[in-house]
Amino acid sequence: MPVNDTDYTLSSLFSSYRYTLAYALPLLLLSIVLTFAGAFFTVDRSHTFAPQNDVVRSPSSTNSMLKKLGIRLRNIFLLEGGIGGLASGYVFGGMHLSVTVTVDESSIGAVHLSTFLALIVPSKTNQAPLSAASFLPVWIISALVCTLLAGRWKYAALAAAGIAGYILEFNASTLTSILTLVGAVMCLMPLQKYQHAFLRVATSPVGAFGMTLSIVLFACISLERLWISYGDGWNMSQEKGLSAAYCIFLLMGAACDWFLHNKLGENPDQKWDTYLTECAATLPNEAGHAGTFTPLTSFWSHHFGYKDLDPIAKDIVFTTDAELRFSIPLPHLLQKRSSSFTPSSPTEGFESPK
Repeated sequence: MPVNDTDYTLSSLFSSYRYTLAYALPLLLLSIVLTFAGAFFTVDRSHTFAPQNDVVRSPSSTNSMLKKLGIRLRNIFLLEGGIGGLASGYVFGGMHLSVTVTVDESSIGAVHLSTFLALIVPSKTNQAPLSAASFLPVWIISALVCTLLAGRWKYAALAAAGIAGYILEFNASTLTSILTLVGAVMCLMPLQKYQHAFLRVATSPVGAFGMTLSIVLFACISLERLWISYGDGWNMSQEKGLSAAYCIFLLMGAACDWFLHNKLGENPDQKWDTYLTECAATLPNEAGHAGTFTPLTSFWSHHFGYKDLDPIAKDIVFTTDAELRFSIPLPHLLQKRSSSFTPSSPTEGFESPK
C-alpha cells in the first residue's frame, strides 16, 4: 500500500485561530461536564424516560387524535441519554476516539474520530489531505450525528462513553483493544451496582483529556510528539505541566461524580413512575373505576410541554380542594350570632340529669 511521507498533524487542520476556537470551546465546556458529572448526568439525572403505557394511556385520555399524536411524538423525542449522553456523543464523534498512531516514526496524537480519520487516511494512502475548510463539515456532521444518537438512546450514550474512555487507558494496542471491549460491555450491562463505577472510570478520563487538549489548543502549544516518550517535548516543562493537569482533573472529577451519585443519585421521577405502575396494577381494572394514576411530569414537559397534550384525564371523580374549602364568616356576623343568645343563668339551656 502506498504511504505518504508527509507528517499530518492536528494543527494542520486549523488554518486560523477562529477554527481552533470553534473546535476547542465546545470541547472544553462538554469535557467539564463529563469530568465532574458525566456518569451522574447520564445514569442518574437529566434524562427522560417513557412512562408506563398502562398508566398514562387510559381510554378516557387518548380518544383524541391530537393527544395520541402528542404522546407518540414525546416518545420519539425522548432524551434517554440526558446531558451526559449528549456530551459523550459529541466527545466520541466530534472529539475523542483518542488513538495514537505511529507512521514512519512520526506521531499523529490523541485526536477524535473525525480528526483521526482525516489524519490517518492521507498518512496511510496517497489521498490528498483535507484542508481546514473541508475538514470543518466533516467534523460537524460526525459530531452532530453521534450527539443526537447518544442523546436519544441511553445505550448509545453508554457505548460512546465506554469506548471513548477506555481507549485512553493504555498505550499497548492489544491491551487497549481488550480493555476497551470489556469496559464498554460493563458500561452497557444493566447492573446498577457496577455500571456507575465503570462509567465513571470512562467519563472522567475522557473529560480530563478533553480539558487538557483544550488548554493545549488555546495556548497554541505544539501538540505533536509532546506526549511520546521519544518525542522532542518529552520530559520538558510543558509535558510535565499538562500531565499534572490531566491527573488533577481526573482525580477531582472522579471524586465529584462519586459525591453527586451518593448524595443525589437515582432518578426520583422514574422511581415514582414505577411505584405508581405497581399500585395501578393491583387495582381493579374496571371501565367505570374512578381516578387515574399518572407519574410526575419531566423537566421538559413541565416547562416546555403543552397542557392540551397532557394525558392526565380532566374528568377525575375526586373532590377538589376548592369544593372542600369552607367559607369563613365575617366578624360582624359572628358578633350578631353571639349576642343573640345571652343565657340568664349558667345552667339555662341544659337539661338536668335524671
